Amino acid sequence: MLDSKQLSNDEIRTISKEAYIYAFPILEFYRVEYLHSVLPKAFNTIIHERNLLTSNDKTVVAPNNATLYSIIHLDLRAEPYIIEVPSITNRYHSFQLIDVFTHVVDYIGTRATGIEAGKYLITGPYWNEKKVPGIKKIFRLESNFAIVIGRTGVNSPNDLVVAHAVQNKYKLYSLSNYANEKPPKAEDLLFPVVDKTYPANFNKTIWHIPGNPPLNPDLPGTPPFKEMSPDFITYLNFQLGRVKPVASEVHLYQKFAKIGIGPDIPFDSTTLEPSVLKAINAGITDAKAEINNVVKNRELKNGWTTNFRTYIFGNREQMEGRYLFRAYGALQGLLGNPPIEAVYPSSTLDSTGQEYEGTSNHYVLTFPAGQLPPTENLGFWSLTMYDTNGFLVENPINRYSIGSQSKEYVLNPDGSLSIYIQSSDPGKDKISNWLPAPKGPFYLMIRIFLPQSSIIEGSWLMPAVVNVN
Repeated sequence: MLDSKQLSNDEIRTISKEAYIYAFPILEFYRVEYLHSVLPKAFNTIIHERNLLTSNDKTVVAPNNATLYSIIHLDLRAEPYIIEVPSITNRYHSFQLIDVFTHVVDYIGTRATGIEAGKYLITGPYWNEKKVPGIKKIFRLESNFAIVIGRTGVNSPNDLVVAHAVQNKYKLYSLSNYANEKPPKAEDLLFPVVDKTYPANFNKTIWHIPGNPPLNPDLPGTPPFKEMSPDFITYLNFQLGRVKPVASEVHLYQKFAKIGIGPDIPFDSTTLEPSVLKAINAGITDAKAEINNVVKNRELKNGWTTNFRTYIFGNREQMEGRYLFRAYGALQGLLGNPPIEAVYPSSTLDSTGQEYEGTSNHYVLTFPAGQLPPTENLGFWSLTMYDTNGFLVENPINRYSIGSQSKEYVLNPDGSLSIYIQSSDPGKDKISNWLPAPKGPFYLMIRIFLPQSSIIEGSWLMPAVVNVN
């Protein structure tokens, strides 16, 4: 328990800041887990997204409409689970394994395990390993809860039926079901309720990131109020009770214990003195400011973000000690991919450094001949248009992205590719290469799945977007 007599308010503030930076991805993981698996009771089930997203979809910020998702929320306390995938030779696919810390533990899929069919076992930290026939690989996680993000490439809306057939061949088994044994039962858990209400005097300004949707607990990307208050310790303590501590973090837990943080330790903010609550809140505010500073320090080249080797997503080894970047990753796009799987250059500025404005401006993005984004086999790229809230933009031709999968575009006579970015129809000769923009500000993101090393290392760069007005 927190003993305010042993700590000064400044010490409480300092520890709270460090603890909140460490905790933020864990809190965001819990929020997603609670809303999408605890409330609907959807643990250990594959949930398939069957349609490509459109401007009508407002549940995800910066949605990807180049792949279909298959989501699994795993509860591994009682036993491991097995994912079976078919042979997939004609399109990208992956299953991304993410633990409570938001570490990307590993992958099943095109790059990581290949195009052949296989069965893969996923276990929490405490399973007594035994040989299971027919299993290609065992993935051991540090936590008993996990999120698995499946992605299946789609070449066009006309390709959905074939993509659905691939999804239908993904299978999930409990180990007991696979082995035809009696299933073990996990203990009943009382999950802390995610509270999405804000008090009238809550300072929303410090929690809003420019370019993200307005702060609203019903919009994605907005943490619930209790997650942004001293009660964050309640959620953190619950999650720490479901993980196996690592030796490299014991010193952190010893420090955090001074303010009441630890596995399954009860925490009640109403018992704290006002000065202590004020100090913890100040530490949270300090943490948020430091996370936001990562945004300000992004490296831009030709108006596009390029710092792909500065990991904000990765496995335990890649993210060791990088708690600030891990928190930034959770804030900007929870459950993203590390660069070896995909990169996401984004741009808000044209070649002159001016912010995009689609009311009257016409822009052109030209890839020189032979300089389209280089990808490995079955990799792809997709350039997507977003409004400033991070949503897809309604347009008369229902086109939200242009990319290598559909190949709707037409190359110039010299082999280069010009993409026309504007709100008005550019004419019949250019409509195949038109990426419709809103009549207002916007930003661009290009997803490059299975990028070649030249992208990750920075020798290949996105060309600048030119305002041709």
